[in-house]
Amino acid sequence: MSRPIVVTTIVVLMLMVIALLTGCSDMETVSPTAAGAVVQPTAASTQPPSQAQGDLFETPDFSIVIPKGWEKMTVEGGVNIFKQSGEQIAVRFTGSNQNATWAKQNAENLAKQYNGTPPQEVVLLDKPFWKTTFTATDVFQTSYLRIDNGRLLTVKLAGKDHETNKEMKAIMESLVFKVMTVASTPTTQASPSTVAKVSPSAAAKTSPTSLPAATKPAAAGATTATRTPPPMHSLEGLSQNKSAQLYTTYKAYEAFPIVKLGMAQKEAIDALKATGMVEMQASRPSFSNIVEHYYWFESATADKADKTHIKLEIISDKVVGKHYIVNMAVAKDTGFLPLQTIYNALLERYQTGKFKTLADAEAVLGKGYTSSERYALTDSPSSGVHTRYRWRGSRGTSVGVIELAFDEKGAYKGIQGVGLMN
Repeated sequence: MSRPIVVTTIVVLMLMVIALLTGCSDMETVSPTAAGAVVQPTAASTQPPSQAQGDLFETPDFSIVIPKGWEKMTVEGGVNIFKQSGEQIAVRFTGSNQNATWAKQNAENLAKQYNGTPPQEVVLLDKPFWKTTFTATDVFQTSYLRIDNGRLLTVKLAGKDHETNKEMKAIMESLVFKVMTVASTPTTQASPSTVAKVSPSAAAKTSPTSLPAATKPAAAGATTATRTPPPMHSLEGLSQNKSAQLYTTYKAYEAFPIVKLGMAQKEAIDALKATGMVEMQASRPSFSNIVEHYYWFESATADKADKTHIKLEIISDKVVGKHYIVNMAVAKDTGFLPLQTIYNALLERYQTGKFKTLADAEAVLGKGYTSSERYALTDSPSSGVHTRYRWRGSRGTSVGVIELAFDEKGAYKGIQGVGLMN
């Protein structure tokens, strides 16, 4: 007699997770940052150490601890974690080229639609967010929203006691954002149950848009005594990056070109298996009807150590996206540092019309390697293909990435920085 109850519980939980996604948009995540946006280094955190213990879940944008007893559902741009007792936390980046006022507008829309609390600007995890609390589909929840590098960042907490739950507080304190903008700090602080207070003086200063002189990365384990920025010069002549030749030596990259967009699922998977690749983990549904499949060379020591692999995105039995993924923990001396100032200077060059094509990028940064190919609208082959290129570098064991997207005509479509160094 217990089986129907278990099934019902699972269905209810999934419906609650869907409810938690209320207000999220499904948009391409890599495209030009909103004109006039300022990208700044992350200020030193004033958060207390997290008491959460469990598995560390990481994305290019953030990491969070998932304790024992919690489940996770990965979605495009983030993750939802939840317990069978009903508590839920969701962190997600969506959209692109978003206006700076969109976070507040989104909070106002949620408050109006669900008769929630008036949006209030608060500090969550040392960052300014717009907050509203409401009940949607019988789920009591709070949404925190902000615009970060042109993308909408949404943090949602749900459950009848989510405002005072100590375990949820510990999980939230484990949440670390890898690349964040710093806006003016509001005077109102969010509830201390999930937030560490911070003064406006903790905000970082604006990075200059000129570039530091190209230098070799510090030796592994090396530390810097100060955060004084290195000498600056122009963007030209910075093409020392060798990540294209160093990060494409894995067998997974040799198999990457074999799969073509539009291939039938079975044909694509059979092609990967023919090279000796095996399933890395079970396929799983993601956002927008996408089913993700992961393949790697389990027997290859190097690939097994860093989990270099290929991810396929399938919709209606067709490949709509493919990604070559190298663990961010893998660091190699490529002779290039992905600095925040480089990101800023590339963005400024785009906004002034001096940066339009892949050739423009490679003239500055050296050759990049293909990290993904995807239909611009994932379920629409006629929408054209966006190809993303990566330029990787490291300082010690810290890895940074500058990623640019281009359409099939070679026109620039967007810039993203992951783990940028100051």
